[in-house]
Amino acid sequence: RICPGEPTAINPNGNPNLSYEWSPEDEAIDLTNPWNPVVTTTIDRTYAVTVTDAERGCTIIAEVEIQVEDAVGLDVEPEVSNHCGGELTLTATTAVEATINWFLLPDNIPLGSGNELTFVPPLGTSELYAEAVSGANCTGRDTVTINNYPIDADITSDVLFCEPTDTTSLSVINNDPAQELTIVWASTGVLTDPSTGASVVVDPNVTDTFTATVSNQFGCSEVLTTTVTVIDLEGDLSISAEPTDILLGESSTITITGCEECTYEWFPPTGETVFPENGPVVTTTPNADGELTYTVVVRLDGCEQTLSITLSVLNAICDTKHLFFPNAFTPNNDGDNDVLRLYSSFLDDLLEVEWMVYDRWGEELFRTTDPRGEWDGTYRNEQLAPDVYGYWLRVVCPNEQELIQKGNVTILR
Repeated sequence: RICPGEPTAINPNGNPNLSYEWSPEDEAIDLTNPWNPVVTTTIDRTYAVTVTDAERGCTIIAEVEIQVEDAVGLDVEPEVSNHCGGELTLTATTAVEATINWFLLPDNIPLGSGNELTFVPPLGTSELYAEAVSGANCTGRDTVTINNYPIDADITSDVLFCEPTDTTSLSVINNDPAQELTIVWASTGVLTDPSTGASVVVDPNVTDTFTATVSNQFGCSEVLTTTVTVIDLEGDLSISAEPTDILLGESSTITITGCEECTYEWFPPTGETVFPENGPVVTTTPNADGELTYTVVVRLDGCEQTLSITLSVLNAICDTKHLFFPNAFTPNNDGDNDVLRLYSSFLDDLLEVEWMVYDRWGEELFRTTDPRGEWDGTYRNEQLAPDVYGYWLRVVCPNEQELIQKGNVTILR
């Protein structure tokens, strides 16, 4: 029994000193060595052979039946594989039960065994083959060509601008000259028309993400993505304080809005502090009065912006310099000095206020506990005559100091 299509010597014990005549002498039999001819066939055949020993005068006639084993029928799919990197799986099938081994050419490097082979092929074009051996020791071989050309290209790295910009250029770089690349950019924000080619001009004000689909002649493709970030701290940030006008000893909260991922470095006036030391929202309780300017440096991804705000801090001293009660007024409805009232830059912060006006006989004409209370010079809806009247004033300041003052006030008409 021989394997189909495999040259097989059919008389391995033949004696070259004897004479052999084979019949028929067809295309399947090679009689170069007639004592042990080689038959290559895919179908069963029968040969007659006459063997003569001239020295002894003997002759015998025999018949040789050639039976062909079933073909291994090895087939590997796919025969040509355009691969784009990573693992590749090849599948082999046989017509009969067989043992299959895989080898990488040209050095016949073993890759594995079995009907399925999963491996990472080398980059470029390579060949491998599967070899199947049946139970009858017949073999089959099938070769596969692999074109492993994953996209080898880079896109412009992420770009960052620290201030508004109109346009910028992006590029795809081909790292493998053997590859013929086709590049198609997603059109959003791309100003170049058509949006193909290695380089394009883009507008980062439209979108911050740009993609290019890159393909090669082997059917491989990859989507490359980059970002263009425009950081406009000047336009995004704002600073505010609540309140901006405070009394000495009171607190104000300063707030930065417009950036959640920024870092903050505060520079309060000399001798002053903020809490917490870093953050978009801080609280300060000034130790001094006057105009105090607080500065903060805001940073994000290498960009920075400096902001400042000024607080007006008033020292609420409880004396006649900071609390003024006039000694005369002119209630003549001319819009100028028509009422008698208490004046102070921290009027609304007073803890207690009470003042009254009385005539020369001690009769009470007006009394109020409203810090903004006013007297128009009337008593029981009657205008009082020009004269000198007495007043009494009591104030408790924000620092809980008390001021009591008595004096005269003149009505002028």
